[in-house]
Amino acid sequence: MNRLSSPQTRFTPMGVFLWGLIILVVATLIIMPFTGGKSVISLLHSNPTDTFMDFFNSIHDAAFDNPYTARGVIYPPLTYLYYRLCGMALPPIEPSTDPNTAWYNAHLWQSSQSGMILVAVTTVLSYLLLIHALLPRERRMDPSARRLTFWVVLGTVPFWYAIERGNLIILTLAFLAYFVSNYKSENPVRRELALVSLAAAVSFKIYPVLFGLLLLKDKKFFAALRCAVYGIVLIFVPFIFFGGLDSALVMVNNILNTSSAMTTYGWGYKVDLGNTLSFMAACLHTLPRLTRGIKFAFILITVLVFLFSKKDWQRYMALSAAMIIFPGFSYTYTLVFAAIPLLVFLREKPAATTFNLLYAFLFLGMFAPFPLGGAKLFEGEPANFYQLNLTTIISSFSILAMLMAMAVDTVIGSVQTLREKKHLHPAVTATADWSSLLRFLAIVMLLLAGLSAFCLYSNHLYNLDIMPL
Repeated sequence: MNRLSSPQTRFTPMGVFLWGLIILVVATLIIMPFTGGKSVISLLHSNPTDTFMDFFNSIHDAAFDNPYTARGVIYPPLTYLYYRLCGMALPPIEPSTDPNTAWYNAHLWQSSQSGMILVAVTTVLSYLLLIHALLPRERRMDPSARRLTFWVVLGTVPFWYAIERGNLIILTLAFLAYFVSNYKSENPVRRELALVSLAAAVSFKIYPVLFGLLLLKDKKFFAALRCAVYGIVLIFVPFIFFGGLDSALVMVNNILNTSSAMTTYGWGYKVDLGNTLSFMAACLHTLPRLTRGIKFAFILITVLVFLFSKKDWQRYMALSAAMIIFPGFSYTYTLVFAAIPLLVFLREKPAATTFNLLYAFLFLGMFAPFPLGGAKLFEGEPANFYQLNLTTIISSFSILAMLMAMAVDTVIGSVQTLREKKHLHPAVTATADWSSLLRFLAIVMLLLAGLSAFCLYSNHLYNLDIMPL
């Protein structure tokens, strides 16, 4: 019998995540014809004429001699070097600083045959590199579990959103995944390629630099130094094609300005902590005073898990969460970074303990589609086209609950380890009682987060913009 279909498998963390995801994806597709496609469209960017435009807008930006001053762009120059090469394969168009003209020019490429081919080739190559990077860590899984795991993970909402935007984040994830898979390899060539891969990931998106902390934590200082050298070369040398090193400071300023501007676009499709606190404040009316304290608390939680957790996947999750929730804005596709800890977690075939089942449900909340959306959930919601939906609420709460659950798990593990090392008397520590209590609190936090999301959404259930054909 196929192990994935056996009753025992369904109640493991692997089974909970996979079967839960399959059910929700199938439900989304079944609902689709009865909602005019809105069960899927509500999960993606709300402008139907803007598909793949992260790709084509960036090609237009890269056509300038210095896109950092002309267009206020925010990606490192290696990204625009790639986009400039792509632009050479498209019909020539004069770049413009006028927003309307720039929009029109980019849409001409979007509607061209060569433009569609470029998007398809970039997406397929990115996925091939990603699968190649991820598969080595999954060899100990049985083949059917491996195939199904990758089918469902690469078919989840964050990946859908990344494909729809035409964003290079999947390529970035491929480099980052190769680093995670090989930086501990016994093969010296793979270890060195892992360092180059991390530098490449940072050269496309800056945030993966946090994964360099793994090298420092493992006391691989010389490897960290070599990785830093690779990163400096890949990040700063391409600036010679875009106005020189002075553009680096302009890029930093652009990032800060863009982070501020994005908060005015609405709450939809964003999973950063600032966005989550903003829509919670609209309901509770008290959170603005506590925002700094809450952010600082989650920074401490993230550091705690990274420094003291004994589990690799939890350290990867802490770093991934930091990349997702702490920047000024993070769209749904940034959740793809959590695919690395998810797959490492599932690869270990964890037992059906309270915490492991809790983690499976939280990963499901981060990745699965919840096909209800399109409504204005709060009276205070900005009147923009990025409107909040149920998937955004659940994924936002899930990643925060994941951090809290891992922190509790880490504290319990540390106390148990201390007791084993020091041989403390049970009457002094009462570890078992505290463990049970903390596990119970972790479950309560998850239930409260889910219940809060459901209640906030159900208040407006009858106003949903989901109409039959």
